[in-house]
Amino acid sequence: DMVRLGIGLYGFYPSEYVKTFCKNTLRPILEYKTKIVHLQKIKKGESVSYSSTWKAKKDSTIGILPIGYADGYLRAFSNCASVLINGRKAPVRGRVCMDLTMVDLSEFNDIPPETEVTLISSNPDSECSVEKLAKFANTINYEITTMLPKHIPKRLVD
Repeated sequence: DMVRLGIGLYGFYPSEYVKTFCKNTLRPILEYKTKIVHLQKIKKGESVSYSSTWKAKKDSTIGILPIGYADGYLRAFSNCASVLINGRKAPVRGRVCMDLTMVDLSEFNDIPPETEVTLISSNPDSECSVEKLAKFANTINYEITTMLPKHIPKRLVD
């Protein structure tokens, strides 16, 4: 007559097996957000972040986010994950650093600093859902949620 909810508190299933008999009764609620702190124009051929793992194929605008692997945004997301800005996808470019992440804003018009960015979306179909991020990191949803450090502010939203 007791239940250990575990990751179910966030609205995630612990496995596909559990999901099959729960019939989609859980709804993800976790979101992780930040804001753009700086915009940087770069020229075609220039790279961003460590080891030059991404080079611009055209003149580009890069948004700098004050979040990195020390904040639970894994290095494994380098060059493969995306964030959401105003509901639109912005790809992560270059290596995720300890305290910074760079995203490509070239497809956006006039995004100012301080614009809100969604790193983890509660929408399970999103490009930055916990499940999608877990796939990029070749891990499970538990690891993504438990990597979020205690020092980040948390807000309960109704």
